[in-house]
Amino acid sequence: MDGENKKVALALKVATLYYRDGFNQQEIASELNISRATVSRLLQYGRDQGLVITPWRHSTSFRGT
Repeated sequence: MDGENKKVALALKVATLYYRDGFNQQEIASELNISRATVSRLLQYGRDQGLVITPWRHSTSFRGT
């Protein structure tokens, strides 16, 4: 596996732990033996590359106080 494929695989693993499994960034860093900053960068990379799509819903009935 080349470097870019390894990065994609790691970004997917990080995103799975974060979005699906509910780990926080420090927990992921400890689990994967990488820095919290690397976790943050990989989450951003996943979003930028379209590996992660976060749903956003606008509710017209929402009224902030």
